[in-house]
Amino acid sequence: MAHQKKLTRKEKIEMTKTVSPAQPQKKKQTHQLKLYLGIIVAVFSFLLYVQTVHYTYTLDDYSTIKENHVVQQGLKGIGTLFTTSYRYGYWASNDELYRPLSLVLFAIEWQMFPDTPPFGHFINVCLYAFTGFLLFNFLSRLFKNNLVISFIATMLFMAHPVHTEVVANIKSGDEILCLLFSILTINWLLDYLETNKTSKLVYSILAFFAAMMSKESAITMIVVIPFLLYVFKNLPKNRNITAVLPLLIPVVIYML
Repeated sequence: MAHQKKLTRKEKIEMTKTVSPAQPQKKKQTHQLKLYLGIIVAVFSFLLYVQTVHYTYTLDDYSTIKENHVVQQGLKGIGTLFTTSYRYGYWASNDELYRPLSLVLFAIEWQMFPDTPPFGHFINVCLYAFTGFLLFNFLSRLFKNNLVISFIATMLFMAHPVHTEVVANIKSGDEILCLLFSILTINWLLDYLETNKTSKLVYSILAFFAAMMSKESAITMIVVIPFLLYVFKNLPKNRNITAVLPLLIPVVIYML
């Protein structure tokens, strides 16, 4: 019986050796499938709003772009955009909003194609499509490569009509950038927790700062992220807190 058990163990070892070379192949196939599904999400999101490329200015596009004399300075106005409030270039006085990064995007667009709303709409659609790609990969990570759930959830999110104003209004590039950088913030923070690489934490901090510089509502992620880590990573409380604490650095800098 003992001899038989030894043979069984050897067989198990041999079977493991036989199966193990197939594991990298399976992992590669999963990675390729994730890439293809992510591209499908991006293309779907792009096609969903590509008709907006023919639209003109609308709503707040006038105060942030069309009638904003600082944005219309293009690259020369970037310094002013970082040192003044959101609509300073429209009514020449400070308000309580501070979203310089999104205004910088509009200034660059104006520098490249002055007074050309189709270009601004095109950039918005491209950013929206790229955000969909990132979101799918992010959800795949949270749901441990359950690609079916991640794909369906992302497609429903990207197709939801509540996003129409965000994509069709050039000014709402701030919303898209805010979400895009928020996803990157969590992704790099997860990388840091898994690898302990300081560079990943730095990337996460910078991405969070960029998200707030795009739109102030990103600051809510300082509450969302701990809950997300608690639910999906099941981290000890101390580890959860210490992981999020560094994100307070860009919050303080932004508030100042």
